[in-house]
Amino acid sequence: MPDIRYRGPLSYRHFRIIAWVTLMIASIGILLQVAASTKGDLNAFGSWPEALRFFSTFTAPLFLIAAFSLLLNAKDGYRRLIVFYGGLTLLVIGGFFLAYQHYLLGLAEAFSPENGRRMVDLIFYYSSTEGFFAFNIFLDLFLCSLVTFFLNYTPTKYFQGRLLFLFRSFAALPALYEIVSIVLKILSSCGAMVLSPYFFPFLTAKAPLSFLVFFAVALFMKNRKKHFLKNGSTPEDYAAFERTNVNSFQFAVRLSLTILIAAMIDAIAYVTISSILTANATIPEGADAYAVAVQQFNRVYNWGFGQTVPLIFIIPLVLLFDYKKSYQNAWIDLIIPVSGIIILGFVFLEGGFQILTSFLWEKANQSEESSSLDSAIIALQQKIHK
Repeated sequence: MPDIRYRGPLSYRHFRIIAWVTLMIASIGILLQVAASTKGDLNAFGSWPEALRFFSTFTAPLFLIAAFSLLLNAKDGYRRLIVFYGGLTLLVIGGFFLAYQHYLLGLAEAFSPENGRRMVDLIFYYSSTEGFFAFNIFLDLFLCSLVTFFLNYTPTKYFQGRLLFLFRSFAALPALYEIVSIVLKILSSCGAMVLSPYFFPFLTAKAPLSFLVFFAVALFMKNRKKHFLKNGSTPEDYAAFERTNVNSFQFAVRLSLTILIAAMIDAIAYVTISSILTANATIPEGADAYAVAVQQFNRVYNWGFGQTVPLIFIIPLVLLFDYKKSYQNAWIDLIIPVSGIIILGFVFLEGGFQILTSFLWEKANQSEESSSLDSAIIALQQKIHK
């Protein structure tokens, strides 16, 4: 079988490591944004919070590409990846509940038993521009693993014959979850509802078009094999073709083109939706029309539209990607996410602790200064009367 010499140097491990680095950088940006909100000065750190949070755009797609490689290569990939990302999803949910319920509420209620919970919830609400935080990228990876499973896996015991179509239709369930998550974000940002912080770890973190990119590539791989076999080749021939450099490069090119097309569609959708909202927005008397337009564009971006456009910058990495590359020492694949979660958890716990203690001490000092000022005024009044 004819082949080419070029083979991409990057593997799923490299993409995972790069994704963790972008996630760490974006997390620092989130903490800076929260800290600025508690100080009452959104420009306290300049443009750094937004600049650092921008890196979160690349996190989920990089993880998705790495996950896709594992799903296509591992014999037990579906079961292993679903359990793996499902477990990480639950771990993030449990970690958030522990940090929120035990540490943040516990510390806040120690300072103010009556208003501790309300104070923490207000910090979350006002530190987010749209009333929510979406950070559980492992939920996105879990949903995409389910999509690939339902599209490509062929059951050996159940869902035989005509019932196979029913099994394939289950791929719509993760898509429905994605839609519900987007609707909740929209309702929250429009003020139609106030999301409790308990909802945050259940919200999808990636852009809607990123999900479609993954879905389109999964369909491409499925239909390519079907087309290959229809032309008279055998499953053994296709397995041999999958091991070639041509196959690896074709996958990289197809994924790059899909990202480019999705970015163009996302840009059009972003501008269109934002323009419609701006045209129908009520501009208060004396308000700046430009500021209102910027607000609407930012709102739509926070819904997830427009966030696929920056993925154009990872296309050079994709062209260097070899989705068939595998390793013998599988234990490193476990060390990478465990180390990332530990470091990320420490960053959020320590950062959240520092922000909350700084906020509470500042309020306490303001209260003491106010009390001292009131006492001084009363003493001065008494002295004048004498």
